[in-house]
Amino acid sequence: MLLKLNSANEIIEYCEIGTLGEGSIEFLGDLPTDFYDTFLPKKYLLQDESVIANSSYTAPTNDLPTLPPTAEQQALTAMAQQAAEHQQHISSLEKALTALAQGGKN
Repeated sequence: MLLKLNSANEIIEYCEIGTLGEGSIEFLGDLPTDFYDTFLPKKYLLQDESVIANSSYTAPTNDLPTLPPTAEQQALTAMAQQAAEHQQHISSLEKALTALAQGGKN
């Protein structure tokens, strides 16, 4: 098996067939039983010629930073609100016009 390590000896890649290119090292020792099922970059490290679970590992988050709305987005939101208000006003005018057409009955 070939391993590629970062500067903290964390395993960032591995392969059993093929090559990882420059900087990979050969490892012939035993692996933790869950290595293949749970491998993620930096989750395991090579220490004293053994692969062990990295006690400092934290799973990466997929949270993206929340950005404030752009001026264009704010303008579009304001226009959408105005359009909704106009549509409500049109609906009330249509109801009033219908009532007038029916002789003022509601």
